[in-house]
Amino acid sequence: MDQKELEKRILEIRILEQQAKQFEEQVILIDQNIAQIARIQDDLDDIKDIKDKKILAPLSREVYLETKAESTKTVLVNVGAGVVVRKTTDETKKYMDKQKKMFSDARGKLSGEISKIVGRMNEIEQEIRG
Repeated sequence: MDQKELEKRILEIRILEQQAKQFEEQVILIDQNIAQIARIQDDLDDIKDIKDKKILAPLSREVYLETKAESTKTVLVNVGAGVVVRKTTDETKKYMDKQKKMFSDARGKLSGEISKIVGRMNEIEQEIRG
């Protein structure tokens, strides 16, 4: 393999490394979303125990409103594009299951792409070694 071809292969490996790193970062974000959904589902199981008790409702990450939970049969769910709908806790759990599946599917696709990239990088390294 001549010098020009070697440089081309090394550049290809670097590009593949960058792609793999970006995909791995996306997988981390997806894992965080899946964990958050699991926490929400756990919280939905727990809210029936807070009826008529004081709770802290987040207004932002740093600001909370102390309020009383008058009803725990329904919750408000942001379904995207700024649209908020009222759902029962069971409907919300089903919605969260769909969200979790969507994230899990995307994670699987990204993991497959990462595997392909690693495989290609290994092929290139073998070609370089001769």
